[in-house]
Amino acid sequence: FNRLGNLQVYLDEDINFFFFFSMFSAVLWRDLKSVENKSISSSVKRYSRYTREQMQDFSEKIDLKYLLGILNSKYASVLLSNLRGGDYHIYPEHLRNLPIPIVKDKQEELITLVEKILNSKKQNPKSDTTEIENEIDKLVYELYGLTDEEIDVIENT
Repeated sequence: FNRLGNLQVYLDEDINFFFFFSMFSAVLWRDLKSVENKSISSSVKRYSRYTREQMQDFSEKIDLKYLLGILNSKYASVLLSNLRGGDYHIYPEHLRNLPIPIVKDKQEELITLVEKILNSKKQNPKSDTTEIENEIDKLVYELYGLTDEEIDVIENT
């Protein structure tokens, strides 16, 4: 994900790990199970209200493409703006504090839409996926239980 401005999250399915200095990399807690170091331990104590084990358990229930759909949604931008308090920078702590609904039955629907975008962009990086992105936004609003009034505010900002 990027460090400045509006949140843009990418998924490297080929695991090429090609990064720019203006990006951060993120992994799921479940992928760090066997990694023990001071940085991780102090990060958990400092930035999380959950234990490391709880976060690993949560991440077992999350698919990366589901997370990708939520983090690139309009509502995630609103949540991030609220967390940043006007700051232009995006820090890992911001993403750690975004509430992600763990809803088993809705993940597949969101994942299917994300895969449509990924496939479309693989075939043509400039393809217009706005319609699918709007469908994702609707699903995300539903996941967070937003009212029509709240959705209107988001859509009109």
